[in-house]
Amino acid sequence: MFDIEPPSSKETLAPTLSRLHDEIVIYLEAMPTQQFVTPQGEAWSPAGHLRHLVKSVKAVAYGMGMPKLALALRFGVGFGGSRSFGEIRDVYLQAIDDGRARATGRYASSSEIPDGTTPEAWRASLLDRWVQAGEGLAKALGRWSEGALDRHRLPHPILGKMTVREMLFFTAYHNAHHARRIHERAEGVAD
Repeated sequence: MFDIEPPSSKETLAPTLSRLHDEIVIYLEAMPTQQFVTPQGEAWSPAGHLRHLVKSVKAVAYGMGMPKLALALRFGVGFGGSRSFGEIRDVYLQAIDDGRARATGRYASSSEIPDGTTPEAWRASLLDRWVQAGEGLAKALGRWSEGALDRHRLPHPILGKMTVREMLFFTAYHNAHHARRIHERAEGVAD
């Protein structure tokens, strides 16, 4: 579930991101509301994971929406091309193993339902925000050329500066990683 055929080009990135987005919506819509809002042991609730993913995807889309000159001036340019999907996945997994991959600051999440909100309303709001975040990322990606994905960089709070292509590889893997954790914990397969 939530498997990824490693993307390499814009032509393969766009459908990979879209398919994962849709799979996550379908999976979470089918989950009972109480399970959606309840923490999974010591881990976030599925709602907490989704809230984190919304923040992450929106940040990437926002960065990709900035003028390319501003990105170049602020974060430099990439001249050596981009690492592969597998290399980005491995760097992220190493950061998890090293204990460096912790969501902090604006990317931290909470499993608490906002005051005055029902679990059902919170669920609907989060799923709607997830759909909007996916649409925003797809729109942003549509404005980028294949070459520009390797020339411009964005900052990652844990992994440092990455080309836009690398950031999209990370985003695809990160989304699938969190979705698999939700599924594994819901099925009692993981810690």
